[in-house]
Amino acid sequence: MLFDFFNHRNAQYLAIFTLSLVSISVSAEALSEAEINQLNDQLHKASETYVLLENHVQCYAEQDSVFQQRSKLLQAKAGDLHKEKQALSIKLETSQQEKESFLQEVDKAQNDVHDLTPKILHMNARIQAAEHALEECKGKKWIPNFLCDWAGEISGLKKEMRHLYAEKETLGIRLDIARAHLEESSMRYKQAEEKFKATEVKSEENKNDILKTETDIKLIKKSLMELRTARQEYFIELNNFEKTFNEFKALDPNSERRFVIHRLRRESEKLSEQLIQASSLSGMNGLLLPSGERICIN
Repeated sequence: MLFDFFNHRNAQYLAIFTLSLVSISVSAEALSEAEINQLNDQLHKASETYVLLENHVQCYAEQDSVFQQRSKLLQAKAGDLHKEKQALSIKLETSQQEKESFLQEVDKAQNDVHDLTPKILHMNARIQAAEHALEECKGKKWIPNFLCDWAGEISGLKKEMRHLYAEKETLGIRLDIARAHLEESSMRYKQAEEKFKATEVKSEENKNDILKTETDIKLIKKSLMELRTARQEYFIELNNFEKTFNEFKALDPNSERRFVIHRLRRESEKLSEQLIQASSLSGMNGLLLPSGERICIN
């Protein structure tokens, strides 16, 4: 609570006011010049404290406005970050789909190359077998050469082999392009993912800042309400004491003053109680907020 804080100035005030009360209670019919001076001093100190209390109220009110504005800015930032997250989420999803599409292309090209390899091996084996059979046929003297004419067949096989190699080369090019696209899309996806995660971190930090600010605002408002209540109560007692004291000083010292001494004593007592509380508030070295920030430092 705000009223739990006391400083050295409070002890001085309490000593002055206690002395004033003792003096007045001892002499209920008349006050000496010294006692009247003590009451003057009490009024002077009380007025000074009211000014300090008023300054605190003003400072807390200003800080309340500052933190309200800070909260508005954070809320606006939260909206911007939410929009940014939505845009990045769409971009991330698009990048993921693009990456998966190129991955499928790479897989298909690799499968096509894989499927073509045994065809090439089979065709190569057929060519080698035909060439080997031709050589064997020609090596036999008793077989006429025209019966060994497999050149046309071998030529056809080699032509088909060239087609297979051309197809393999095309598939290789397609595979390289698909791999390049996959690498680029993977990079884009990674960048989109990093941006999305960074925005998520910013969003979470901003959410925490909003929470801290709102918590600070609650304490500032609570403290401001306590200060305003204390100021109002203090002002009433200060005003009552000042009016009674002025009335006392305006009366005939030899006769009429005795009628207001008891009232003056009561007002002095009440003011003393309020002043102790008010001086506690006005003497506070700022308000420490839950976020760790301290405001309204003397």
